[in-house]
Amino acid sequence: MAAYGTVAVRAVTLYTAGKASSTVDGWEIAALEMFDTESAQKKGCPRTIFLGICEGGNVQGVPRGEYNTKLSDNKLYGLKVIAALRLNPVLAEDQALLWKKIGNDKLKPNSQMDVLTVLWMAGLIRAIR
Repeated sequence: MAAYGTVAVRAVTLYTAGKASSTVDGWEIAALEMFDTESAQKKGCPRTIFLGICEGGNVQGVPRGEYNTKLSDNKLYGLKVIAALRLNPVLAEDQALLWKKIGNDKLKPNSQMDVLTVLWMAGLIRAIR
């Protein structure tokens, strides 16, 4: 399992088990557990895509809410990826193709696809909204 995908799954688990007060708190705890370096713990792209998809109620066990205080490209990428996965779940097996499908073939992903594909394969992204 990809490291930031593992952090995302752990964050959801911590939140739904009542061991984190919010998904933000869950992410911070899980990142501290996973990584030794502050830069890895604070890495923005995987964190903001996770919080962005949580906001819309797209993650099992996480209610809609305001978790990501700013509108970011990563949140928009997350919503596009979820829409693509709902149409074609097989895309979860090819992160490069999934990234390209959402129109980002000129940009290099920064662990965003790890978060989304691992959550999807773990059954934590709601299949239908």
